[in-house]
Amino acid sequence: MIDGSSRLRRALDELKRRKVFQVGVVYAIVGWLLIQIADTAFEPLNLPAWTETLVVVLVVLGLPMALVLAWALGVTPGGVHRTRSAAGEAVAESEARPARSIAVLPFANISGDPENEYFSDGLSEELLNLLARIPELRVCSRTSSFAFKGKGAHMGTIRECLDVRTVLEGSVRRFGHRVRITAQLIDTKTDSHLWSKTYDREIDDIFEVQKFANVREHPRFKSLLASR
Repeated sequence: MIDGSSRLRRALDELKRRKVFQVGVVYAIVGWLLIQIADTAFEPLNLPAWTETLVVVLVVLGLPMALVLAWALGVTPGGVHRTRSAAGEAVAESEARPARSIAVLPFANISGDPENEYFSDGLSEELLNLLARIPELRVCSRTSSFAFKGKGAHMGTIRECLDVRTVLEGSVRRFGHRVRITAQLIDTKTDSHLWSKTYDREIDDIFEVQKFANVREHPRFKSLLASR
């Protein structure tokens, strides 16, 4: 009994997802209007009596056809396409979004000094450029990634907008001649941390500090991307 009820719920959910009920209601309304028009207009037009009956028969026969088409096909802004099952949609989404894809979000400047904003942005760009050299990795563009600067967007929103599986983000805190950089690699699908590390460096030479950005050579980083 429980299994039967569960199957029924899944069937109803699938009918709703494919908009079969919605199509049925719209078709019934349109069909009723056509029958009313035929009943009102055909007699003044001196059309044979059987034409009104024909309209009713066509409307009734068209209902199951409309429901079958609603089940099999979906209408989107991109046109008509065959509707996949819920499991098929999940697989298609996974295939459409490359596993080895990443976006480097602007590192947050938490020093309290606006002057350090240039440094944190430069560090993010350096990371992006280094990761872009990996042929197997698709890296989101700077323009798209930096559009989320200071937005505090949910990881699911970033995933959908940038179409990436992983996100590298972090923060920069500068105090005196030292800088603390925290980097985090996040799985956008589960919103969970895959890798995180904090770096403390002297800032006498900014380019030496930015050498930390060579995380693409970090074994943990490479293995995580390879396994996605």
